[in-house]
Amino acid sequence: MISIIAAVGQNLELGYKNDLIWRVKGDLQNFKAITEGHAVVMGQKTYESMGRPLPGRRNVVITWDKEFAPDGVTVVYSIDEAISVLDPDEESFIIGGGSIYRQFLPLADRLYLTEVEASFPDADTYFPEFDKSLYTRAVMKRLDAGEPAADVVLYEKKTDNEPLKLGILGGLGPAASAYFYEMITEHTKAERDQDHIDILLSSRASTPDRTAFILGKSRENPLPVMIRDAKYLESCNVSAIVIPCNTAHYFIDEIRRSVSVPMPSIITETVAHIKRAGYKKAGILATEGTVSAGSYQMECERAGIEWEIPSEESQKAISEIIYGNVKQGKPVDREKFLAVCRELFDKGCETLILGCTELSLVNRSLGGDERFTDSLEVLAYTAIKLCGHTPCGFGKDFKD
Repeated sequence: MISIIAAVGQNLELGYKNDLIWRVKGDLQNFKAITEGHAVVMGQKTYESMGRPLPGRRNVVITWDKEFAPDGVTVVYSIDEAISVLDPDEESFIIGGGSIYRQFLPLADRLYLTEVEASFPDADTYFPEFDKSLYTRAVMKRLDAGEPAADVVLYEKKTDNEPLKLGILGGLGPAASAYFYEMITEHTKAERDQDHIDILLSSRASTPDRTAFILGKSRENPLPVMIRDAKYLESCNVSAIVIPCNTAHYFIDEIRRSVSVPMPSIITETVAHIKRAGYKKAGILATEGTVSAGSYQMECERAGIEWEIPSEESQKAISEIIYGNVKQGKPVDREKFLAVCRELFDKGCETLILGCTELSLVNRSLGGDERFTDSLEVLAYTAIKLCGHTPCGFGKDFKD
């Protein structure tokens, strides 16, 4: 069981300048009593603010820093990996920071919140907003020995809730979004229609071209459109939002700030998957916009994975396949695509990242090649797990 524990202000304030805001008398003792003997999960910044592992607890820290290896800590590189090291039969506690809370909130059955009777206008980190109608609420303890006073409140998710609903911010392009929906359905363990994930797909094909904007070839900024669609999906009470488009990763931080539900990155999750699979060097096949932005390159370097990108001529060939073939519904030049792949394999790449969702369609037309790491597959796997369902039928590098 996953639980969250935090101290929050009247406006869900958590912290300021990477430090806790609230010092409520009795709350540290309360925190210790609840979490002692259990696993605690946190981000690297939260761990560094403490300076040492919490005694009497298994400390799990989520980080990208490959050199981060303090004694007494289990280091993981993604939310999915953190979940995999926890005992599902024991209660584990998420203890911060803000982004970690946001990503775990849909997965948590219990929220232990110290609700402080004060506000802090200068806060820069907040607990994610959540629908209290989906939980039972019980005050466990009153902390009023000093100022500010607070209630320790237990929120437990109701068992008769509607199932978690996934929002897909799609249309970037439409064929890849349709394939992504199909992929989630195919790879979710189910015996009847009602066992599948409830999905809301927004496919706004008119969204301005991401690559053209990134490269300065267009002044039409796709960000306002994507933010508007993300807010719409959130208004429909989705539990998480995914964007099946690698190039859109360029805008993800600003989109995330516009909503309060988890939004995993297709690029971050793909590189984390490669690391878990044990690959040391990866080739990057993506749009010119993604390659130019260095999105995959930076994530690979954070994870300690070597990378290669195609030559200028080969990148033009990949762009032609994406824009001249797949997006126009035309047959793909198989030999042209495989020639680029051979170039990267000849440079020592152990796997090739299909870092554009249109290339996922190419891989499907080729019958699927296990030497490829399909970013769309990784995102589908992540989405299924995030919604509390069981993935099935993925390749050898996935843990079903």
